Amino acid sequence: MHVASPFYFSTIDIKRELLDPSIVSTTSLLTAICDHAPSVKTVILTSSFAAILNSYKPNTVPQHTYTNSYWGPLTMDNAFQNTLNGYWAISASINFILGAFKSQIPDTGVSFFL
Repeated sequence: MHVASPFYFSTIDIKRELLDPSIVSTTSLLTAICDHAPSVKTVILTSSFAAILNSYKPNTVPQHTYTNSYWGPLTMDNAFQNTLNGYWAISASINFILGAFKSQIPDTGVSFFL
């Protein structure tokens, strides 16, 4: 199943227009899997390269190999610093999605590898 997050460079309300839809749609899907599909063993979350890019130092490590253990350094505060730049919000959103899911679902309720 594909759950796409909305994206616009220019927004009026970053939280309402970009972050909330991304977080709610993804965590709702993950919750539904926990509740209704116990046979699911693996869930793969894909995202934009923006989620792992260090926006403070773009292109500084061109030979770096990125793995699933590395995420970009942008925080919720960073996402709101420039309300006209939805890129920062979407860059930080994967961290919020994972954080929201992990805090919402107890470890004992997760039957799949994320």
